[in-house]
Amino acid sequence: LYPTYTFCRFIETMSRRVWVLLCFTLLFASFLQSLKSRSFRKSILKYYASFTIEPTTTTILDRGSNDLNFSRYHHLADAIQNMSDRFLYPFDSAYDEATVIERGRLWFQPTKICKENCCAENVAISLDQDDNKIMNTLAGLDFADTIIRHYEHGRNLHFHSKAPYLTEDLVPCLQNGTIIQLDNHNKVLSYFFDKLRAEIKVPYLLITSQSDGDNPWFHYGEHLSDDLLMKWYGTNPDLETVDKYNGTLKFEPMPLGLSNQHRQTPYLSSFLKLTNF
Repeated sequence: LYPTYTFCRFIETMSRRVWVLLCFTLLFASFLQSLKSRSFRKSILKYYASFTIEPTTTTILDRGSNDLNFSRYHHLADAIQNMSDRFLYPFDSAYDEATVIERGRLWFQPTKICKENCCAENVAISLDQDDNKIMNTLAGLDFADTIIRHYEHGRNLHFHSKAPYLTEDLVPCLQNGTIIQLDNHNKVLSYFFDKLRAEIKVPYLLITSQSDGDNPWFHYGEHLSDDLLMKWYGTNPDLETVDKYNGTLKFEPMPLGLSNQHRQTPYLSSFLKLTNF
């Protein structure tokens, strides 16, 4: 009986396949017939035309122009590659291209202040670059007055990256409003808060970055109540910790920016220049 049953199942399966094939043949024949209709062809062309992207052009613009016709990135790929190849490092900084004003007649006069075994001189920095320059993960290093590092990179940043390391000898020299950059690692934070902070006698601003860790890092959020802490800027904000220590008025989230480990800045910087940004 088994061979007979198998043969019957085979006949049944083949019959279904024949019916399916016949249905598809009839549908295809009907579709070919409809193509002869002029109105049908128009509707098809109109449908696909709705997905057509018009080509863009590059226009030399004035700052006040409303004509914003920019080329897309892939249209400028060769030019972008040529420009980015000139970057010696995979990252740059907005402050590297800032205008440093050494003297401004009436509104700015540089002053040199010396305390104990160190001296500091103020400068004025143009903020024009903030409108059209890219921020990256090293920005904190580039505008800090003094730093405590965990990683050794960013040597190409020639403006404020030459900031001195904050040590016990330097603490007495700090001025009002000193910007302190800390790499956001437990070893660095512990050294600053447990050893140096008690010796600081002037108001200061804090930047914590250079890691994927939260800000403020764990229990260090308790320092948001520090009377001398004017502002605390940090990447990857942990808002629960900020709320826990009532620090919403002092803590400001800081954009992480582009990676300093990959060549993102050269390519995007080049693209923005080519599109008149």
